[in-house]
Amino acid sequence: MGDDYNIYLPSNVSQIKRPLPESLPYISGRGLVNGAYLKYGKGRVVIFGDGAPFSAQLQGIKSEKRGMNHPGAIQNAQFLLNIIHWLDDKL
Repeated sequence: MGDDYNIYLPSNVSQIKRPLPESLPYISGRGLVNGAYLKYGKGRVVIFGDGAPFSAQLQGIKSEKRGMNHPGAIQNAQFLLNIIHWLDDKL
């Protein structure tokens, strides 16, 4: 992840709102990764720390789009398809 990515550390769910409270602690996401892939024996493994990019979600009373539904995440469906093809060795 790049310099512009932060990982927020809320202590309770009430802190997760927009705009993010200025008092919400965070660390830089620079240099961190959220997933990994590897060949293992005769198979392949893909591991991610968050399933949100691979699921369609709605949040809150206004049903704000999250995960694969988010308007800024148009690449997620293709990314998931690429992962599946890599796992089945058809890419």
